[in-house]
Amino acid sequence: MQDELEKFPLDLVYEPTAIFKDDKREIYNNLILFSVLEDSRKRNGPSDMHIFQSVVNPVSSWASVEDITFCRVW
Repeated sequence: MQDELEKFPLDLVYEPTAIFKDDKREIYNNLILFSVLEDSRKRNGPSDMHIFQSVVNPVSSWASVEDITFCRVW
C-alpha cells in the first residue's frame, strides 16, 4: 500500500517536468517537478513548487509526468 503524500486538483498542476539520467550514482535523478497554481476558490492557497523523487523501480519520472499530462487533457 502506498501512502498519500499530498492531494491537489490536477487542473492546478502546471508544467510537470521529469529529470531522468542514466547515471545511477547521480543523487538528483528520476525527479518529478511541477508547480501547483493558486486555487482561486480558496483564499489561503498560494502557488508553490513540488519536487518528488520516484524511488520505485521500474516507475520512472518521465512515465509519471506522462500520466499527469494525460490526465490533465481528459
